[in-house]
Parts: sequence; structure tokens; C-alpha cells
Amino acid sequence: MTGSFVAMVRDYTPEAGAAFLRTLQRCKIVSRDEEVSALLAVMIDIPEAIDEAFAGRHDVLDPALPSLFWQGGHWSSKLQTRFEVLHDDSRSVSRWQDEIFSGIQRNMADRATPETFQVGDRTVHLPTLLDRIRFKASHDDPRLQVADVLAGAAAHGYEVITGTRRDEGGLLRLLQRVGVTELLQEGVIPYGE
Repeated sequence: MTGSFVAMVRDYTPEAGAAFLRTLQRCKIVSRDEEVSALLAVMIDIPEAIDEAFAGRHDVLDPALPSLFWQGGHWSSKLQTRFEVLHDDSRSVSRWQDEIFSGIQRNMADRATPETFQVGDRTVHLPTLLDRIRFKASHDDPRLQVADVLAGAAAHGYEVITGTRRDEGGLLRLLQRVGVTELLQEGVIPYGE
């Protein structure tokens, strides 16, 4: 279900919506957990409603976007100096760079220190010191290849911690020892295709 949902929200087409609805119907049939069944029962399950919900919207709920915002804020606070991000080629991030992130960067170009604000007991770090986002293909840049390995390791840790995968060979313990699980922050997790 996650795969069809992410495919639908990342690049909506009527076909992607139909594939999600077929998966949703199968999940409703096989679900034996009352809480999961209650959640599935309230999800949009009519093709016209899905089409309307996504009309004119791009990248709805794409996890790459809050992750990039969080990374920009985290590294602004950590580095305390202006920096740039190298990102793998991504249609959604590229669109948001043009539509959203470039505006944020222009508005914060004169900032010399990181900024935060409070939401309840949470501190939100703003990407105040993020100068620019550059894009390259993963297979062309070793830095992006290392980032892919780290994202995969963090995803493994997340799946073991949440109980969706067994930790064969004690890999999670080794990943924790070298600090990879510290990459799981603020509810934003790596997502593998």
C-alpha cells in the first residue's frame, strides 16, 4: 500500500490513483486489525474524489520535501555558516526548488545566523543558511552514492525499530554503534523506491 500511495502522491495520474484504490480495496478485505480497518474505512476510495483531491497539485505529501526542509534547518544550526545542498536528480525537489525553496533562499539571503521557532515543546530549525540546492545524477557523483548507502542503512534501522523487518545478522546493532540511526530525526525518514 505504501508503494502505491507514494507513487500516487509523488506524480499523480488517474492510473496511479486507480492503482492506489485497487490496493486500498485489497487492504480493506484482508485487514484483521480493528484500528487499521477503521483507518482504511475513512480513506478516500472513490476515483472522482481522488481526482478532485489531486487536481492541480504536485508532490502532495512527498517525504523528500519535509526532509529537505528539515535537513536545511538542521545543517543551518549545526554548521552556523552558509552552505549548499547537493541533491540527486528529483522531479519533485526540482519543482519545489523553483516554486518554494528559491523563495525561501531569497528571503533568507541576508541572514548570518540560524533561526528557530517553537511549536509546543518542539524547536523547528529554519533553513536560514541554505544558499542553494544543486542537482546531479547519483551514478555521476560519489557523494550521492554514499548518501544513498546511508539512507538505505537508516531505512533498515527504521524498519527494524518499527517491527516491519527482522534484523538478520544484527545489522541494526552495528548501524547503531556507528551512529546511522541518529539520521532518523523529526519523523522524517528515508524512503527507498
